[in-house]
Amino acid sequence: DIAHTVTPVLALALSNAETHKRLSEAEPKLLRYKQELEEMVAERTAELSQEIAERKRTELALREATHEAEVANQAKSMFLANMSHELRTPLNAVIGFSEMMQQQMFGELPERYLEYSGLICASGRHLLETINQILDLAKIESGKAELEVETIDMTNLVGSVMSLLSHAATEKGIQLENRTHGLHRLRVDSTRIMQALFNIIGNAIKFTRNVEVVVFNRCDDATHA
Repeated sequence: DIAHTVTPVLALALSNAETHKRLSEAEPKLLRYKQELEEMVAERTAELSQEIAERKRTELALREATHEAEVANQAKSMFLANMSHELRTPLNAVIGFSEMMQQQMFGELPERYLEYSGLICASGRHLLETINQILDLAKIESGKAELEVETIDMTNLVGSVMSLLSHAATEKGIQLENRTHGLHRLRVDSTRIMQALFNIIGNAIKFTRNVEVVVFNRCDDATHA
């Protein structure tokens, strides 16, 4: 009876001893794993802190760059507005006096001086249009561009542009011909249309190998435009 009672107790004691031994052997490994895990967490935390700090520096730099760009854009707009006024005033005077010379309001002029005054007037108008284009570009960049729609005679507008470019065409031996028709009452922004025509016809004169540049229009039956 004693043997039957002692045997289970001894078996349990041996089992507990074996378990304690295994735990004792595993404890250093567990401590090492715990230390390694803590080191990994600390390392990753440091990396995240560095990334957050770097992101904040980047965001600050972007805000500063955006502010500087806005200030520069405002300065550019003010400069263009001031320069346009400073340039337009004398330029309009030059154009006005050249037109008066063409009309011979100061007396009769030799033919070559009439030609010179015509060139001065055409060049002045072209320069004025260039200034207007620069200002329009600045308005577009700032989102302040507005269309000034009006009813115009497109055929006459095309003729005016071709008159301004006639000297450049003559120098290249190119004949300009206006074949637009049926465009007497169109609602458009005349300034924008004139700029577009000036660029298109001017490029045609500059790059064509033909002896004639013809401007014509076509009506689309679907839109009647």
